[in-house]
Amino acid sequence: MNKGLVFWILSALILLLLSLVYLNQGLHRKNPLFTYWLCLGVIVQLLAGWALAAGQPNWLGYLRTAGDLSSFALTMAVLIFAAVRREEPVNRTLLMALGGMLALNILGRFLEGGTSPAMQAWLRNIAFFGPALYLLTVFSNVPFDRLPLWVKDMWGSRSAPIHAGLTPNAEALENAEARRRWKSLPAHASPPVT
Repeated sequence: MNKGLVFWILSALILLLLSLVYLNQGLHRKNPLFTYWLCLGVIVQLLAGWALAAGQPNWLGYLRTAGDLSSFALTMAVLIFAAVRREEPVNRTLLMALGGMLALNILGRFLEGGTSPAMQAWLRNIAFFGPALYLLTVFSNVPFDRLPLWVKDMWGSRSAPIHAGLTPNAEALENAEARRRWKSLPAHASPPVT
């Protein structure tokens, strides 16, 4: 399989998940510019997928340059907005992650001329995937090693109603806490209702 296609599929999936989590958690109210950054990223991913299928038309180079400049400008706008409102945890997280993404991208572009194509691809992958996965795990409030379990809980409990506004993950934690308390009760106590 083409490495470019694999990178496109993975980056599109991570960007889509990050967009869904960011909007679902209501974080777009804390930094609306990051929502535009995510939308631009989705548009760029769609164009990249089309370009992979269409065979890289000539005008795509100009569009890629415009996308890069727009992305850098929007990244700077998100970082400035986050720096102004850094008392909110969402903006502090965006400062760390997007700041790291921008620094790694600049480093990758600076080293682009003197490194091998494999090293350039590795730098691009690290520059995107590291901060994007960090944002995904922080915004979803799920440790990265438990992300597959969280997705399974979320999809598995869609048919069951969610009580008191709890997410499936929080509901599972509440049930586990109730079972732990029940085990510490005397033997004549009734089991918790889950």
